[in-house]
This record gives sequence, C-alpha cells and structure tokens, in this order.
Amino acid sequence: MRPSSLRVARQFLANTVQIEVVETATAKARQRFGPGIAIGRFLSPIKLYRVFDGEELRQIIDTGEIKGGDYSVSGERAFGSQWGSDLNEVVQWGERQRSARLGHELFVAQIEGKGRAFAHLSGADGKMEPGETVSLDTSFCSTGLGCSMQISRREVSQWFTVEPVGKLRKVTYRDLEDMASSVGLQPRQVDLYQGALLKNLPEAVRKGLLYEIIQADRSYDGDPRVLRQLGINRMDRMDPSQLGRNLIRVMCKDPSTDCAIWSKSISEAQKNSRPTASDEKDSFAVVACLIATVAVPHQQAELTGLEGVAVKWVDLERGQGRSHRIWQPWGDTKITFHNTGRVSFQG
Repeated sequence: MRPSSLRVARQFLANTVQIEVVETATAKARQRFGPGIAIGRFLSPIKLYRVFDGEELRQIIDTGEIKGGDYSVSGERAFGSQWGSDLNEVVQWGERQRSARLGHELFVAQIEGKGRAFAHLSGADGKMEPGETVSLDTSFCSTGLGCSMQISRREVSQWFTVEPVGKLRKVTYRDLEDMASSVGLQPRQVDLYQGALLKNLPEAVRKGLLYEIIQADRSYDGDPRVLRQLGINRMDRMDPSQLGRNLIRVMCKDPSTDCAIWSKSISEAQKNSRPTASDEKDSFAVVACLIATVAVPHQQAELTGLEGVAVKWVDLERGQGRSHRIWQPWGDTKITFHNTGRVSFQG
C-alpha cells in the first residue's frame, strides 16, 4: 500500500467506531418510543463531549449526575444526556446557544465511550440493525442527534471552561466546585414548565377537553352518536385560547401545584402531570410552558408579580411520549401571577 493510501486508511479507521446493536434493549426502546431508535454499545475507543451551562453545572455538583438538557425529546432524555464526537462542533454549537438556549457561562465534559451503552434516536439513520455489529463514522454522534448515555461526574476524564470565541481551558472538578456559586445568576430568556393531573374540572372545561381528545384521535367523523356516548355535543367545543387559559387557572388553583415556582425541566413537569394516572374522562394530565426573562441557577424561577411572562403553549399529556397541543400562542399572550393566587392574561 502506498504511503498516501496508508494515511487515508489510518484516517478512516481513526474516524470509525465499532458498535454492538443490543437486540433486546432496542426492541424495548422501539416499543416505547417508536421505530428508528436503537440501543448500542461502543466496542472500540471513542472520545465524546458535552457542552453545558452554569445552571447544569450546579445540578451536576448537587446530584453527581450529568442528567441532560431540557430541549431534547423524550426518547433522548429517557436514556440520559446527549454527547457528540466532534469537540469543535460541540463547542461551536454551545457558542451559538450561549445566552439563549444555554446560559452565559459554558463548560465541556469529556468521556471515553468504549464499553458504554447508548441510545441513538435515528439508529444512525437506520444503520444500527438489532443484533448486528457495525462500524460507523463517529460523526453519527453529533449536536443534531447525540448519543444518549447515563453518566456520572466521576466518569468524566477531562473538564473544560469555554472562554469567549470558543477557546477551551482545561480545569479540574475542584475548580468547577469553586466556580459554581457564581454561575447561572444572569437573567436570560428561558422556557419554564408546570405539570399537574387535573381533577374535578368545571364541567364546561371537562367537556371541552373531551371534544379535543376525540378530534385528536380522529374518532369523530360528524356522527353525533360518538359525541353522545361521551355526554357531549358540538356546542361543547371550546375555543383553544379559552380552554388553555382555563386549564392554567385550574392548575394554579390546585393545592398540589405551586404556580409561583416554575421549573426549567420539561421532563419534571411531564412526570408531575402523571399521564399514566389520567383516565381522560374525569382526570387529565396537563403541562404548560411559559417564556420568561429570569435567572434559573437552581433550575427554577419565582414568577409571582414578574412582568413580561408569556404563555408559549399548553399540552395534554397522553402517555407513552404522546401529547396533544391545546393552545399555542407562542409568547403573544402575557400572564401574571398575583400574590392572591389569581392568574390574569393579556393578549
């Protein structure tokens, strides 16, 4: 083999990783999240990276776990945090999201992937066939679709801070502990979530939700008997804006829900909505999303009396990762939480 061909071959091998596709785990994941997702195990060395902000750093130090962000879909979040193989790509993605989806301070964790199990939402674009061992270009773990893994902070081989313009500086975990109290304190625009299992709804709201459900299930083709079986009629349909507002009001009157405090974690809100306990007749799992400019050092924000808070959407959670969007003003409707517990809307 000529020297140039040898270099190409070595470069190819350096950019590939061997993967065992775990058949049983993949089957279970597809039952839960649908076709496409695959569970693999790295059989050869691969370095993987995750960029995160000051808020997540505090969470890592508090829990000892790298749990993942709030913007990935449920199929990714269920298997841990998302990691990419290209350090430069990961850092540049973080820089683009600095002070937006991510906070003002950025950090990177590096791990060795060999021997670790992971989930990939597209199964590397269908290349990960259950029961097979495949060689893949490492780029399939990317900032678009990462490789999702359960990682503790003790499994990190190297930590970095990301200085302005994407410059990396190596630091120790002890250095990060010293920084933690001063990060995540600058306000930025964030999505905040609240979830609850709603019971004893006003009858008009309950019937409005039932109408939404049969529309979402496409089980109503104009035959009035379908509605009569549920004890509703076409007049029970409620305007989405009115229904969404009513659901937030009911949620905030529920003694088990603290509407003064909203979480940065959509997965926590979905868990609190308890979709598996909903019968979609007298009890309904609801999650609401707001937009606010606040600091969230501990993944939560106090919203009572805060100006500029807006509603992004209200969802009905339906279990198995399914949801139905009730109302989506995308920030056009302002919301105010009063000290009395009352909720008011503008727009």
